[in-house]
Amino acid sequence: MYCPECGYEYRTGFDECPECQVPLVVDLGGEVDDSGREAQDTVDIELVTILDTGNPGLVAVVKSVLDGSDILYIVEGEVQIGLFGVGLSNKSPVRIKVRQEDEAAARELLSAVEEEPSSDPLE
Repeated sequence: MYCPECGYEYRTGFDECPECQVPLVVDLGGEVDDSGREAQDTVDIELVTILDTGNPGLVAVVKSVLDGSDILYIVEGEVQIGLFGVGLSNKSPVRIKVRQEDEAAARELLSAVEEEPSSDPLE
């Protein structure tokens, strides 16, 4: 089963894409490559890092601000903790990236969000 919006493949038992919230389809209707997978056109997208931090609170605020806009982003370095929680692994930096053409708008939105110095005595 595939999402007709994002193209992500889901195993049997799923009937809706949790990200796009649209019904899944059996076939995307594209060509199949030699491995038996559907051939997809690739698009090179230039991504720019707009945040590089180990502060989980700041990550949450930045994601919230970007979620309220039309700016798409990806998060690198964030991991699943437990069943429901999302957090940082061993205080590894988290990077939030946006498309290069959205960088100026994202930075303008986030201009009021400043990273506070950590009060963690272990740092």
